Amino acid sequence: MTTFSTKAALADARLQAGARWIGMQRRYFDTREYIRAKRETLDMSENRARGALFVHVPKCAGTTIARQVPITHGHRSAEFFKWRDPALFDSCFTFGITRNPYDRLVSAFHYLRSDQTSKRDGEWGRRNLSQFPDFYAFMAALSHRGERNRLLGWLHFLPQTYYLCDAGNRVLVDYVGKTETFSDDIEQINARTGLGIENQRQRAVSRSPYKEFYSNETARLVDQIYADDFRVFGYDTEHDF
Repeated sequence: MTTFSTKAALADARLQAGARWIGMQRRYFDTREYIRAKRETLDMSENRARGALFVHVPKCAGTTIARQVPITHGHRSAEFFKWRDPALFDSCFTFGITRNPYDRLVSAFHYLRSDQTSKRDGEWGRRNLSQFPDFYAFMAALSHRGERNRLLGWLHFLPQTYYLCDAGNRVLVDYVGKTETFSDDIEQINARTGLGIENQRQRAVSRSPYKEFYSNETARLVDQIYADDFRVFGYDTEHDF
């Protein structure tokens, strides 16, 4: 299986940032996924055998699923799999998990600054997040367009719609669960697939509830950045921070 090297991933983040500057980030992401789908070597025999495919959105409880059943392939998008093998994608039960955008952003920030990352994620975090003493400073930086474009090119900060939807924000997978209802959703997924996934979720980085990290002003910025995630996946914007 071909994966991004640290060097390639860092270069991709810079290209994502440049595309974001000119309002073309989603188009860049889709083009990248299409090229990867046509070029990469990927063993999808387990998906074929089990009739299931999990699209792993970063920071959305995917690791607990990936550890138990080999039906995911890193953080590739649903579009990647449709382009890679349309017949297999259509024949599989496809699913993904989403997360409240406020909570996901806090989680991604703390993960990328922790000592529990991959080499690639850790390198990006050291280069780009070490200057922020805390999440509040990070959010202050996001209020500036240049910093926002630079920082939001990393895969953990990309909108969840990039992974689970097409460019028109139409959901491509058969089932979308949520971390907030993970146990119930896993039951539904198991009933459809017979995979026998257990709820083994563990928080990699201990921290306070997400509401403690926002003001009303910074929450509005998250509303703007992840407007499609709120709308498509049915999350409410909040006003009581």
